[in-house]
Amino acid sequence: MGDDGKVPVPGPSGTIMALRVRDNRFKSIAKKGAYVVIDWSERQPKDGQCYFIRHASDDILAHYRVGHQSFEVPDVTPMLRLTQKEVEVVGRVAYVINTL
Repeated sequence: MGDDGKVPVPGPSGTIMALRVRDNRFKSIAKKGAYVVIDWSERQPKDGQCYFIRHASDDILAHYRVGHQSFEVPDVTPMLRLTQKEVEVVGRVAYVINTL
């Protein structure tokens, strides 16, 4: 793993990267120490899918909801909703790998 927390993941597409979760901000999706596997070729949001997004300078894991036309950030009270215009979609979360 590099100093930036990114881990290359072998695969045919070359568009997959794993990121290590360093804190519990996203505990309902991925706990501290888990690896989140991101496919950055999938940036067009689909209902119910989880995405790695950037808002201002924050990296966020969020679910996209077509009914609201927004990304829902579940671990914020009250729940935060961000529109696609407010964020940069980095890629779809393909897997979450928890550590023991």
